[in-house]
Amino acid sequence: MTPRLARYAWAVLAYNLLVIVWGAYVRASGSGAGCGSHWPLCNGEIVPRAPALETIVELTHRVTSGLALLLVVGLVVLARRDAPKGHPARRAAALHLANTFVLLACLLATAYFASGGAPPRPVGRGKVYTLLGPALGGVLLLGTSGAIAALGDTLFPARSLAEGFSQDFSAAAHIFLRLRVLHPFLALGVGAYVVLAAALMRARWGSPQVQRLSRLVVLVYLTQFAAGFLNMVLLAPVAMQLVHLLLADALWLTLIALGLSALGEPQGAAPPAHVPVGARPAA
Repeated sequence: MTPRLARYAWAVLAYNLLVIVWGAYVRASGSGAGCGSHWPLCNGEIVPRAPALETIVELTHRVTSGLALLLVVGLVVLARRDAPKGHPARRAAALHLANTFVLLACLLATAYFASGGAPPRPVGRGKVYTLLGPALGGVLLLGTSGAIAALGDTLFPARSLAEGFSQDFSAAAHIFLRLRVLHPFLALGVGAYVVLAAALMRARWGSPQVQRLSRLVVLVYLTQFAAGFLNMVLLAPVAMQLVHLLLADALWLTLIALGLSALGEPQGAAPPAHVPVGARPAA
């Protein structure tokens, strides 16, 4: 397997993160109808003449999304050429997009294995799945509620924080607003479990990589929660929505990386023992 597969896989992952953020900007800026009801044409033309800003934004998103598809197809082809038969990088590259998080997870797994990451060990991994499964499921649910909350912010903007709360708790509130109010509480609950799971994995599997990734998961979650609070206080400006989304993707990716690292550790790996100062190592 050549280093070019690893470099290409990391590049495709980074590019898809940019496409996701740009797609969020299309929604937040109200540019989703920039090309009208025409597809794949834009307002009935291949290249619109004198397009409005909204048209440029939407057309750019269509082009970058199409390029993302081609890059992923190229990743599948390159993985089949450069990785040996049965290598986990080949299987990860061939999984199809089910949603944004699954796509990112597959791209990360491809880049991770292509970079020399150990494949999952089939025996003795039950505790990893027990801790990781609910964390990943919770983050998926949190991401879904976040998308609904962001859509509510776009469709029903508030002029003040008090007005926003009034919208959420109104008896005539739209379903998106009723669901929006649940997102912060869900973030607290899911975040508490993610932090606990990361701490338990750090205590149980002691390789330096697991130690670093578990701490990174906690750091990214705390940063994302702070960004979400700031996004709410500032009434969801477009820039903060994009930052919040990018951090949500970062949390998902670091959690996936932590799981892959723990699943690839040798059976019975334990945290390194702390040797007292002045003690001699055993012969």
